[in-house]
Amino acid sequence: MSVLARASRHTEQAVEVVTSTLLGIVIVINGSELVARNFFNYSFAWAHEVNLLLASWVYFLGMTLVYARNADITVEYFAGMLPPNAQRIWIAVCNVAVVGVLAVIAWYCWVLMRLQADFKTTGMGIPNPWFSAPVLVSSLVMVLHVSHHSAEMLRRKA
Repeated sequence: MSVLARASRHTEQAVEVVTSTLLGIVIVINGSELVARNFFNYSFAWAHEVNLLLASWVYFLGMTLVYARNADITVEYFAGMLPPNAQRIWIAVCNVAVVGVLAVIAWYCWVLMRLQADFKTTGMGIPNPWFSAPVLVSSLVMVLHVSHHSAEMLRRKA
């Protein structure tokens, strides 16, 4: 197994653990909030901001699992009409485009995080870059997975 394949697999496993844990925390917070509101007429002031933060991490990290499993939605009708070598070229071109788009997203997210560095949320004082960081991290993780799938496809040809 190549270094890229191992990195992709270990990252996928880590993301599964992190997203499952964060989702569990979101469920506990929301459940506690429901009980507190309905039975004690009390609301946790921090619950909304923490839920937004955790939910954004769950969403953007969870999205990387789609790429890890190569389960993204693709339009295969026209590609399927191509001969096998042309299909591989088409997939390689698409993967290069995907990596390029993800690189642009990661770059601009980094720029945004630098602009947000001095700002915090009004309620809890959570640093604003923490809300943008999942976009940056997920972009980089998806680049890893797309690169791994591309390398595997090219290796199979040989």
